[in-house]
Amino acid sequence: MKNNRLVLFLSMLVFVSCTKEGESENNLIGTWHAVVITAVDDIDGTPLDLIAMGESMTLRFEACGLDGQCQAIVELSLDGDIEINNY
Repeated sequence: MKNNRLVLFLSMLVFVSCTKEGESENNLIGTWHAVVITAVDDIDGTPLDLIAMGESMTLRFEACGLDGQCQAIVELSLDGDIEINNY
């Protein structure tokens, strides 16, 4: 009887802990704004807070296509120049 309970418990644990493939990627879909961007000064090695200096970075993740390819778009604003890259 004790073994049956253990097997039942382990079986339930397996079914509850499993997730469908692709659920984790759905958690990323959307637009994300960086709240911290830190760079290191080339001259003296001090860290620079780029957000405080007016810089920004936005990441946009789109749903994956049927071929399994997922698109990520990164928009980076440094020194007033906006750079957009697709990955």
